[in-house]
Amino acid sequence: MSKPAIPVFDLDSPIEPGDILAACGEVGCFNIRGGSITPQKTQALLAQMDAFFSLADDDPEKQACHRDRNHGANGWTPSMEEPAYEANTIAWVESFDCVLANERLAQVPEHLRCGVRPSIWPRIGGFRDTVRDHWDAMIETAAAVFPLISQILGQESGFLASKASSQVLNTMRLLNYPPNPAPADGVNQGISAHTDFECITLIHQTAPGLEVKSPQGNWIRAPVEAGQWTVLIGEMVEHWSNGQVRATPHRVPPTAWPRKSIVMFLAADPGVQVGPLAAFVDNDHPPGYATVTQDKVIREAMARAEANRAAMADKIASLKRQISPG
Repeated sequence: MSKPAIPVFDLDSPIEPGDILAACGEVGCFNIRGGSITPQKTQALLAQMDAFFSLADDDPEKQACHRDRNHGANGWTPSMEEPAYEANTIAWVESFDCVLANERLAQVPEHLRCGVRPSIWPRIGGFRDTVRDHWDAMIETAAAVFPLISQILGQESGFLASKASSQVLNTMRLLNYPPNPAPADGVNQGISAHTDFECITLIHQTAPGLEVKSPQGNWIRAPVEAGQWTVLIGEMVEHWSNGQVRATPHRVPPTAWPRKSIVMFLAADPGVQVGPLAAFVDNDHPPGYATVTQDKVIREAMARAEANRAAMADKIASLKRQISPG
C-alpha cells in the first residue's frame, strides 16, 4: 500500500478548515504555498545562508556569534553540537538561530522575556536585514494559517492569534546539513525524531531529508518544491485539542547530499495557560493533558535534549577527530 502524499493548500485561495483537519488526521501535517513568503525572498535568504555557512568553523565571523561563547545568546551552533532530542544520537547539522529583533526584545518587560537572549549577528553584508525581512514574511504567512488552526480547535478564527501574537518565544532557525559520512548506525542523524514544542512550525527545505510520521505510524518524506512550506503541528495544539490533533513527529535521517532548511517556530505567548479546551472534554474524553505554559515546555524539553548531548560528548569529540582534515 502506497503512503499518502502530504496535501498542498494555496493561501491565495479559500481553504476549508475541515480539509486541514483531514490532512492532520491522515498524514499529520500539510504544505502551503502563496502568502507573503515569495520564492525571491527565500532565494535571497538561501544566498545569505550560503555566505555564512561556507565560512570555516574557525572563521572569526562564526566564532563571534558562537552561542556557547556568548552565554547562550542566539547565534551559531556548530555541527554535532545541536541538542539531541533522542538519547544516544548525534545531530549532523549546524545552525544559526535568531529571535525577535533585539530592539523589540529590549522593550519586553524582563519577567515576560522568559530568559530569551538577544541574537548575535555576523558582519556579512545584508545578512541581518535579509533574515529579518524573511522573519516578517513568515510571521505574515503564519497569520494566514492561524485562523485555520483556530477553527480545527473549534474556536473563533482569532483564537490562536490572541494566544500567540507577541513573538517573544518564536525562534527562526537556519539549518545547514552537510553530507553525512558517518555510519548509519542509529546514532548519527541529521536531527533525531521529535515533536516541536510550540503551536505550529513552518519549514522549507532545499533537498529531500525531512520525514514526518503520520498518525498511522508511517514515515513520509516531505516534498521539495520551490515556494512550498511544510506546516507541522506543535505540542501546544495537541494540548488544546486534548490529543485529538496530534503534534507531528518528524526527523531528518543521515543524507549523502547537502541540504539546507529554513524553520520558524510559532510559539504561544508568555503566561498563556495551555490545556484541553472545553470542546474536547466530556465524560468519554476527560482531560488527558496538564495545563502548561509555553516557556516551561520549551525550558524542560531543551534541558533534556542538552543533557542527551552532554552524555555524547566523548563520542562527538571522537567523530570530530575522525573527520578533521588534519
